[in-house]
Amino acid sequence: MIEVCGVWKSYWVRGSVVPVLRGLDWRVEAGQWVSLVGRSGSGKSTLVGILAGLIEPDRGSVRIGNPNGGGGKVCPAIVFQNYSLLPWLSAYENVLLAVEECSQRLPGIDPDQEAKRLLDLVGLSKAAWKRPGDLSGGMRQRVALARALAFRSPVLLLDEPLSALDAFTRARLQEELAAIASSQGQTIVLVTNDLEEALRLGDRVWALAGGRLWPPEGVRLGGTRPRTKQELWASPSLRKAKALLEKLLRGGPSGEKFWEDGRMIQPELVGL
Repeated sequence: MIEVCGVWKSYWVRGSVVPVLRGLDWRVEAGQWVSLVGRSGSGKSTLVGILAGLIEPDRGSVRIGNPNGGGGKVCPAIVFQNYSLLPWLSAYENVLLAVEECSQRLPGIDPDQEAKRLLDLVGLSKAAWKRPGDLSGGMRQRVALARALAFRSPVLLLDEPLSALDAFTRARLQEELAAIASSQGQTIVLVTNDLEEALRLGDRVWALAGGRLWPPEGVRLGGTRPRTKQELWASPSLRKAKALLEKLLRGGPSGEKFWEDGRMIQPELVGL
């Protein structure tokens, strides 16, 4: 479970304080895949950084509970947009490094076999000894995913991991991500600026705008992941969800905002 309570975060921009997150409250149940969609500069990566413990909020708290009931601190695994692989190591060695880092708290794990298992899981067994420079963008992101899975964290954060890929590779990896996620049983937070991607993959979807998440309880989606583009067009409930989120992200017909200073204004115009 993820619980965010009253989180504020601001930055200094040209001598002024600019709030990015405004008293954000949020709760995600264990085992869900949730999507956060927002425009550039909306604070998506800031929120991911706070969840990962890489950024300190100005105010508020974040609690990530262990679904197994343990009292220890849960450190989420994270996959970034830019792969973050060591270029002088092979795909296997990049994953092995992560496995070895976790081996002390995972007794009985053979690092060599575990690294090979993870590469097989993401479909890269035949490219295990290639270095990142010899891999395509999609293959590099598979290595980054395998490395993140090595930590066996109950929470996986995906910070726009597919945004640098071409449309065909992106669609294929969306399907692979959905299959892998289902097999691991993790709580997954996908951050993206692509609304269709958010709808294809999430159990619930929020729009990040005005420093808050809208609607407060998220848009709940049914069916299995990944949803096809045909489903997004054919399903009345998915079309309605997409229209609502587009309004929250883009504003009204003349560009007017439905939120101000972290609060919703004119909710009746949005359908909330």
